[in-house]
Amino acid sequence: MSENEVKGVGVDLLAGGVMLAICAAFVITAWGYGIGTPARMGPGFFPFSFGLVGMGLALAIILRSFIAPSSLREAPQWRAACFVISGVVAFGLLIETVGLGPAVFVSTIISAYADREARLKGTVVLAIGLAAATWLVFVYLLGLSIPFIAGVR
Repeated sequence: MSENEVKGVGVDLLAGGVMLAICAAFVITAWGYGIGTPARMGPGFFPFSFGLVGMGLALAIILRSFIAPSSLREAPQWRAACFVISGVVAFGLLIETVGLGPAVFVSTIISAYADREARLKGTVVLAIGLAAATWLVFVYLLGLSIPFIAGVR
């Protein structure tokens, strides 16, 4: 094994381990909120489910680090990280002031530009589709009392 391959194992192993620990913390915390059942979901159902999925992905990353270590590492993608983090922050800041729909729309527009090939027309179509799907799932199907547009019921 070359020096780069050893570093590849270490980086992937570390990333998978950190992800596993964070997701395990979500699972443990969510357990305390009450899970419920798929028919009558408790407040901890989604964090618990996503924590389990994340733990599975983390284990896959850890396993992959031993099976197929990457030989070369590319430079961090700072543009992508900045746009994705900005999209998450925008969603958090907007959800209570403008509502779920506009928050999803704006955060999608911002996050989409993590990809250098993103174009405004396609991004707007994606944002509208995600906002509509969010309304369908969370407001209509699940009946959550999140205003889709602030001030409108």
